[in-house]
Amino acid sequence: MEFKQLEAFVAVVEWNSFSEAAKHIYLTQPTISSHIRSLETELNTTLLNRTTKHMEVTEDGQYLYEEAQKLLKLRGRIYEKFSQNPVSTIRLGASTIPALYLLPNVLPVFRKKHPIYQFELWQSDSMGVLDRLQEHHLDLGFVGTKVNLPDYTFIPFARDELIIAAPANDYYRQLQEEHASLERLMQEPVILRENSSGTRKEATLFLERMHISVSELNVVAQMNDQEMIKSFIRKGLGISIMSGFSVAEEEKNGSILVFHLGEASSWRNLYIVYEKNKKLPQHIQQFVHTICHMFMEKP
Repeated sequence: MEFKQLEAFVAVVEWNSFSEAAKHIYLTQPTISSHIRSLETELNTTLLNRTTKHMEVTEDGQYLYEEAQKLLKLRGRIYEKFSQNPVSTIRLGASTIPALYLLPNVLPVFRKKHPIYQFELWQSDSMGVLDRLQEHHLDLGFVGTKVNLPDYTFIPFARDELIIAAPANDYYRQLQEEHASLERLMQEPVILRENSSGTRKEATLFLERMHISVSELNVVAQMNDQEMIKSFIRKGLGISIMSGFSVAEEEKNGSILVFHLGEASSWRNLYIVYEKNKKLPQHIQQFVHTICHMFMEKP
């Protein structure tokens, strides 16, 4: 029995899926299946009852899962205790949405479990993060769009709804009550993010799918800061296509009106990015697993 087999089994149970387990511990699905078969053969028992549609953990499987968790946590504590470097740094680069609205929820959770690690966090737009990643200044990048970089792996870790944020005044409340169409809303003054923003790229792609060209919009400003855009929206300068994460608090307190677009294509993935041929150290794999566990819906 090896730790890698136990890691594979724990991941399958937690994600209730061989394919999802493979994705999150960076193995192929056949390798995951081989590890499970080896455990079942060695222990002479069935750990998982599998059909084409469902998977159930057996009683023996549940026992092994609980004990394996203890072993893996013990191994982590031993590694941390005898690490040559008492403090290890994880270098992160993140675009606006992950940096401001997602990672602040993750880092305290991870640090509570792994106190010997510290973080260097660098914020830019998506293209800036990818540039810095390619210059080998980062361990992981977090971006709001996927581009063609054959030497890098993009793992979706969260789903983000693109919405229209508007001033909370009577005029826009009336449009909201009338269930104004996207075409109608796009006749209003529009504030855009800068060209290298992941949100800007995804908003442009969404509008193109809706047969609306950015060149036809009444653009009143372009800004490179999410909080600045929200400030100008509150003052009535115009509307903007934004991340749902970025205006969740304002929608709740009523300081900004939110129009949900109601189209499947108004959703996008946020991605973790790292070098494809570089094996991630154990502590960075643990960090990635923590993020995915917090934000991705299990099958």
